[in-house]
Amino acid sequence: MGSGILRYMTDDNRHSLLETGNLLMVEERERRLIHILRKRGVTSLESMRVFEAGCAGGYNLRMFVQLGARPENVVGMDLDGTSVDYCRARATDITVHHGSADD
Repeated sequence: MGSGILRYMTDDNRHSLLETGNLLMVEERERRLIHILRKRGVTSLESMRVFEAGCAGGYNLRMFVQLGARPENVVGMDLDGTSVDYCRARATDITVHHGSADD
């Protein structure tokens, strides 16, 4: 099991968004992404196609959908089958492949 997904699947709350520090980090990541998109003149994600290699639990994929990307245009891939299953269970409208982007 990938170490990243293990954080999300344990009963340990160290990585929970209910912890203020974790929530602040996630908010900062979202602000930076929005800043980068705006700086490049992106005003809508509706027609954007998104691919993330190494998507782990799919947090970034779900974030793109929340920002306006159409779920059918958002695709992820991860080497770890457990991570892929976790992502698919939480984002049934997003396509996630098990395997390597190098193939």
